[in-house]
Amino acid sequence: MKEYREYLASMFTPEEAEDCPLLLALIAFEMTLQRRIDKRLPTPEWCECMRWAVTQSNVILDAIYDEEFNAVDNWNPATDKPANGQQALAATLMTLCHELLADVAEAETYLRDELKMAAEDYAKEIFAAYDAAVAAGEIDA
Repeated sequence: MKEYREYLASMFTPEEAEDCPLLLALIAFEMTLQRRIDKRLPTPEWCECMRWAVTQSNVILDAIYDEEFNAVDNWNPATDKPANGQQALAATLMTLCHELLADVAEAETYLRDELKMAAEDYAKEIFAAYDAAVAAGEIDA
């Protein structure tokens, strides 16, 4: 993946590469793989970035199918190996979208559960403090 991204980046000036949705989507994919390898916890900001990468990948896929239709016509990505650059890029983006969507869904479930547990723990602390204050006669129940 890194070599492919570097190859694509070499086709642009550094300024153009910074704003290239394809390169940014590939970087996002590398980041999600590295996050998994490093076993880092996801953040809401990370999820938002990965959603953006999926959106951009779909925009690029649409462009490939709209503008380069002859290159992908009659190609079944589920059964056929890519036979040209457009098919290879489309296959890469399809894989990227699939992996990112699965990772974002898993991360959002984790974050939701963590936030729910944090809220429940906070509520338990508040009720325990209230019960202690009532037991100490500091407040009336």
